[in-house]
Amino acid sequence: MRSRLLAVAVAALAAGTGCVALPFAAPPVVLAAGGGPRTSSRDGGDLTYDLRAGVSPFGISGDWVRRRGDLSFGYVYAGGSSARLHEVYVRGGVVAASRRASDGVLRVVPHAEVRGLYDPSLGRLGRGASLGVVAELAAPASGPISSTSARGGVVGVAVGEGGFGLYADLAVLDLEERFGPKNRQGQDRGYVALAFTAGLTVRVPATAGIVWAFLH
Repeated sequence: MRSRLLAVAVAALAAGTGCVALPFAAPPVVLAAGGGPRTSSRDGGDLTYDLRAGVSPFGISGDWVRRRGDLSFGYVYAGGSSARLHEVYVRGGVVAASRRASDGVLRVVPHAEVRGLYDPSLGRLGRGASLGVVAELAAPASGPISSTSARGGVVGVAVGEGGFGLYADLAVLDLEERFGPKNRQGQDRGYVALAFTAGLTVRVPATAGIVWAFLH
């Protein structure tokens, strides 16, 4: 109730003081960044880096922080000198080990992914799959959020779980045109790649509120 009253007060203040105020809402997300070696049938190998952003449906409630499984879906940008791939993924995992840590949990989650790929240099769609593991510390992260400055601010509420950890993935990426006319004529320029990546992962709870900026 207090957060709602504060939001209404901010909106009223914005209307009378020459500033722009906008509501916002975001689902619980998983962010990750990492890198590692990649080998391919096209040009040997290179170093790749992954930037990942996904939605975590089970992260919507802090009561589910000690759950036995996990699910996420989203987008990956896989860069490197030999290829720059845009990927969408669906990931499912099972908690293999967990230990209480204060009001949260330290857990190890092996997982599997299926991926859809796009290589803009070839203008081609492909497919992929990966196996991996995440070791993370997660805890309920529910409550009000607020920040203000001379330029503006934000007020709202966070619901769900937050956390951070490490991940490692081994992926097979297939962009060969196995059944098209170019393949039959020996003109296919696709490739198959194997990529190992490891890095950091962060969980962000669902958020909603109002952000505003003063007009000068």
